[in-house]
Amino acid sequence: MVRFIITLITVCLAWPALAHQTSNRLDVGGMAAQSDLVFKGRVVGIDYRESEGKGEQKPLPFTFVTYAIEEVLFGQYSESTLTLRFLGGMTKSGEIMMNTSAPSFDMGDEDILFVQDNGRSECPLVECSNGRLRVIHGAIYNEYGQAVLQDRKGGMVLGRSENLDEVNTYQIGERKFQRNINRKLVQEGDGEASTSKAMAGIQLQAGNISGLVREHIFKANARDPYGMSKQVRNLDMTAPITAPQARPVALPEPKSQAQAPTNEDPAELEAIQHNGGNPVLKDQ
Repeated sequence: MVRFIITLITVCLAWPALAHQTSNRLDVGGMAAQSDLVFKGRVVGIDYRESEGKGEQKPLPFTFVTYAIEEVLFGQYSESTLTLRFLGGMTKSGEIMMNTSAPSFDMGDEDILFVQDNGRSECPLVECSNGRLRVIHGAIYNEYGQAVLQDRKGGMVLGRSENLDEVNTYQIGERKFQRNINRKLVQEGDGEASTSKAMAGIQLQAGNISGLVREHIFKANARDPYGMSKQVRNLDMTAPITAPQARPVALPEPKSQAQAPTNEDPAELEAIQHNGGNPVLKDQ
């Protein structure tokens, strides 16, 4: 039987990657201001590459996700495709390293992405998973399946989390994975800004999301409403990759874990805690 070694990593970056959305409101204008590019597109390629090993540092796997660009909403970009690089993925020997902070992608996924520091960041999206809005069955959701609504004042808010196959499952190479999302915690967060108390709204659809996102961007970025000062990098998958220095991260206390949806089961998390924070688990 083939042995898979699954490494679960938490990457410490400039944003609270594991923090749940602390408000039910989506500040897409503010997110765009941090972005190098905001676009709507479809996943047309998923490839895996390893970094260059140096000294005692072993190569790390990266996932290259290529989008066919359907519509640029903010920023300058003239090519038909854009390739983004995420830390984590599959090695040549079949080992899998999961970045629990990053989104999971499948071929054919349709998304609106807020891109930031592609090729320099381990997760090239604004606030990582929060920088992805998904189009599923023609409606708009966030990474964890929460419906994106328009409230009475024209704002964008998060609603109920729905049980969607496109959110619950994903694939790395030939292997399929199941996400265990606690939908009650996704909606209620830490109890301070519960999305269960969100204002009533109308769920946004693929046909009207682009116009509303542009409207919010224009209001929040009066000096550069089209992002003419922005530039994004399109990556060459054949170029050498310099991996970031790995840093062990202690798991949060159980109370803090309730702030974030997770795709690990409790047994795995308990095993990591008993293992002194070492996130390497073996699945035989």
